[in-house]
This record gives sequence, C-alpha cells and structure tokens, in this order.
Amino acid sequence: MNTTDAANTVLTLTSSQSTTPWGQSVTFTATVAPVAPGAGTLTGTVSFTDGGNPIAGCTNLTLSAGQATCGPVQASREISLLRKDSPSSNRTV
Repeated sequence: MNTTDAANTVLTLTSSQSTTPWGQSVTFTATVAPVAPGAGTLTGTVSFTDGGNPIAGCTNLTLSAGQATCGPVQASREISLLRKDSPSSNRTV
C-alpha cells in the first residue's frame, strides 16, 4: 500500500506592472508550486479579490500548469489571492 502526503506549497502573486497608477489596467498571475521534496503539477482553483471584494471574471479560476491569470482589470486597492485546493484548505497571500 502506498501513502501520499500532500506537499507544502508556495503561492506567488505577480503583476504585469511594478507600479500601477490608480485606475490603470493591470494583469495578475497566480503561481502555485510545491516545496521540496514535493513535486508535480498542482491543481485546484484561485480567486482574486480587490480590497476584499471578488474581481469579476477572476474567481474560481482553474490552475493550468500551476498558474492562473486575472485581467486586465482596473485595480483600486490591495489585491489578494485565495487558493482552494480542497474543501478544508484555503491559502491567502
């Protein structure tokens, strides 16, 4: 019998621009990667929020090759990312 334990992950949020003037469009990318000794391509969904509010068209995005993209959107506040890979595992950056 083989037993597989879930690996720890790193969740990264990047922006298409290093600084964005208020109201300017920007694209965000979420990347989820396993921490060694974990390996493989991660699955699940991510949701992007702006000031705690869901960003239209950027909720429950399925990870593809460990990534999901949101945008272009007009960001106005702090952008957050929620990863949901199982009913009991939510991660936010």
